Amino acid sequence: MNCDPLIFKKQLWHYPDESVWFKEWVKQQASYIPVNKPPLTLGINASEWIMDLEGPISLLNIAHKRNQTLNEVTDEIFMHLGQYVSLPLQLIFVEDSTGVSNLSRRTQEVKEVIKTLAKAFEFYWHEAPIYASAELAHINKLGFIHAIITNDFSTFLYGANTVIERPVFIPTPSIILGLESIG
Repeated sequence: MNCDPLIFKKQLWHYPDESVWFKEWVKQQASYIPVNKPPLTLGINASEWIMDLEGPISLLNIAHKRNQTLNEVTDEIFMHLGQYVSLPLQLIFVEDSTGVSNLSRRTQEVKEVIKTLAKAFEFYWHEAPIYASAELAHINKLGFIHAIITNDFSTFLYGANTVIERPVFIPTPSIILGLESIG
């Protein structure tokens, strides 16, 4: 697979198996960065992650039906963040401005847990002046981040150069079976 950085410009990449394809892509892209430079930097739309938690088949809705605790809900998020730690990259999470987002109280609690976990893994967390997708596109255009992981195509309209499609955050079969056994 050719990973020339110029080929990745203005293209949307889908990685169905994050554990294999994405890790290989990151390692190959990191090989283009000189040793004395910072690692590959990716921006993530944190508001999108949070909105996926409120979706119809989300962890949060399944957990709410089973009266599951907040700690059990965030296990999957912890595992996602833990996978990124082993890769040679730096993540920047960007969330929508508090005036823009209208999250439920329970989702607000989960957002705080995600924020705390991201900072514990030494990833950056940033609140955008208005929309996270516009902020990510702007910092990508300026060259502060190499790519954006998102499903929001408006990042292209805001001028993003490189966007990677993020897999939709839905519970895995093992989590659903585990939740069924709890109930």
